[in-house]
Amino acid sequence: MLRVSVSLTRGTFKGAFHPFASRRWATEVPIERLRNFGISAHVDSGKTTLTERILYYTGKIGKMHEVNGKDGVGAVMDSMKQERQRGITIKSAATFSTWKDCWLNIIDTPGHIDFTVEVERSLRVLDAAILVVCAVGGVQSQTVTVDRQMKRYNVPRLIFINKIDRKESKPVNETIDALNARLGLNSALVVIPDGYGSSVNGCEGVIDIIRRKHLRFEGESGNLVVESDIPDNMKDITEETRLTLVEKLADVCDVVGDKFLEDEEPTIEEIDAAVRKGVLDRSFYPVYVGSAKANIGVQPLLDGVNRYLPSPPEVENRGIVVNDEKEETVVLNNNPKEDLVAMAFKLEEREGKNLAYVRVYQGTLKKGDTVRLAPRGSANWKDAKTGKVGRLVRVHSDAVEDVERIRCGEIAAVEGIDCASGDTLVNAKQKTLISCESIFVPDPVISIQLIPKEQGKIHNLLAALKKFEKEDPTFRKEIDPETNELTIAGMGELHLDIFIDRLKDQGILVDRGPPFVQFREYLPIDGEREYDYRHKKQTGGRGQFAQFSGVLRNNDVELSSSNDTEKSSCINDQPRPILPMGFVQSIKKAFGQITEKGPLLGLPVWGLEMTITGGQTHEVDSSDAAFNIAVKDFITQQFLENKGHLLEPVMTVEVVGPNGSARNINDLIMARHGEVTKTVAGEVDSVLHAEVPLRHMFGFISELRSATSGSGEFSMEYSHHIPVPHHESVKIIADRKADLAAKENRKD
Repeated sequence: MLRVSVSLTRGTFKGAFHPFASRRWATEVPIERLRNFGISAHVDSGKTTLTERILYYTGKIGKMHEVNGKDGVGAVMDSMKQERQRGITIKSAATFSTWKDCWLNIIDTPGHIDFTVEVERSLRVLDAAILVVCAVGGVQSQTVTVDRQMKRYNVPRLIFINKIDRKESKPVNETIDALNARLGLNSALVVIPDGYGSSVNGCEGVIDIIRRKHLRFEGESGNLVVESDIPDNMKDITEETRLTLVEKLADVCDVVGDKFLEDEEPTIEEIDAAVRKGVLDRSFYPVYVGSAKANIGVQPLLDGVNRYLPSPPEVENRGIVVNDEKEETVVLNNNPKEDLVAMAFKLEEREGKNLAYVRVYQGTLKKGDTVRLAPRGSANWKDAKTGKVGRLVRVHSDAVEDVERIRCGEIAAVEGIDCASGDTLVNAKQKTLISCESIFVPDPVISIQLIPKEQGKIHNLLAALKKFEKEDPTFRKEIDPETNELTIAGMGELHLDIFIDRLKDQGILVDRGPPFVQFREYLPIDGEREYDYRHKKQTGGRGQFAQFSGVLRNNDVELSSSNDTEKSSCINDQPRPILPMGFVQSIKKAFGQITEKGPLLGLPVWGLEMTITGGQTHEVDSSDAAFNIAVKDFITQQFLENKGHLLEPVMTVEVVGPNGSARNINDLIMARHGEVTKTVAGEVDSVLHAEVPLRHMFGFISELRSATSGSGEFSMEYSHHIPVPHHESVKIIADRKADLAAKENRKD
């Protein structure tokens, strides 16, 4: 017999129906019912549309709008002008709402690789995430990147396969296989589309396989959830999928495992408990399906957020405290009465005032508090700045709501504090000073020259760029001390375009030079090379003498900014103290200077390690200055004699185009000195995976569209650095030096 129940999901817990005003409810809800999660995905997977539906069904907004809707309003979370113009998410946007008995703090993150730091710092402070996967594109390049970021911060997650109503969507089980194979996940469906297993794509509803219920989403906006028995033609596939789920959970939970071995069926409560255990310890990843744009499957996903994602006390967060000049790691305590420990993870300017987004890990932050700030990744509080919390607000996209305090586990924003992204905040009165663990920040891969059109606004330009640097740690500005040339660096052309657009909005107009790849300098060494270098200079009066010996070596040439191998280092390994420590420190300081601005083009030297094993001094002629000159001359000599050259960034590129264009795309990549590593042919389109040096990717989109009749798309992300062929390296260095010389002559 068919049983039908209808639930109205929107408005039940908000507005006139909400049991508490949001301000009061947030501070009174037990911390166990807080959920802090982000929504992340490959670009164009529909995560902002999903966030829009979440806000509507939870009653946070009264009307839904599309990212590129005809009404021109745009999604509520895309509040920047550039986001609405381009139809993409550029900055992470925070909001809050409620679903049934849980308070939700949500951050919608960008999908484009150029804005990856927005994802990075959001995941650093969140307890969980929803990974959105496009049913059409499947597991794509940025899906892999986001997965890596989630694993870096041990973030539990749910997975939502979006756009399953599209005719060209892949079979759901194919996407599940890709999640498990490419990302190394143990994932399984907990919800299936009601057309699952048929030869026709698309669906009208979903089936909750744990509760064995068919759910349809009716009404004008899908806010009526109609629950009924599973249709007869879907019962077999439901039971098969449920059995697969139980089998996966048997490896995660002993209770389910024992019942599975004894051929007994676990209860709904036991399955829920097993799923939650797997999510919390990241041994299992439940997969939901739906279509945010078609208003299908969002409410079951929200139920999954409440049931399976962790509350703040269920996530271990650590800090660093200094005892007797030694750093120790401590576990932060989710207790509002403990000493305050909070992190400012994101900055932005609103109405001329700085707003710092803050996650409180321990204690309580109150309006009017005086706080001390330690820089990102530092446990040094000796020179810590102080500031006063002038205003404390909860943020909903571009709107704010004042609050008096926020307790541990919560996310809010602070006005009136001069801080940088990644700074730790503690109460100025407390004795125990704990720093938060750092946020990973990738190095820029591209730079361009900026030339102000109005010299009278150069001060405004530099002030704006300084603010951008504080907001975004992957954005850098540099002024050449010899040429006064101003350059900015970032994660890609789009990244820098957005900053130039923002300058224009402030009335600051600039011309831009061509993009310049962020090369690195490299000294090729086969194994180890012993050295014994002497610097001696006598010109009358006190001379200069410095001698040091040891071993040179370098690290793996395929260097990635995701680890520390790129950093050059100087190690004192004298078997007995021949050189005084003062001169050893001079050697290390000079080595740091010459490897920060290398001898070829003044770029960082990567992977060079210099070990000091001995040396000699002169009682009169040896000095810090002599050793400083000696080290720099020695490294420069090594580069000249051993063909030191440049390293260049290599990008992982994913190109999508019609099957008939696959050969043309392959030829384009080969012509740009790239290598196709994998080709996957679908029914309509082919996906080519490749590795291409970044300097050969400029202008690629125009050629790609020409080769694919306008339908080709591509995305790329930084992978690693490789050596530039020596003859090309020589030419790049010569051209760059000639360009600098020409600019110097024009200045004279």
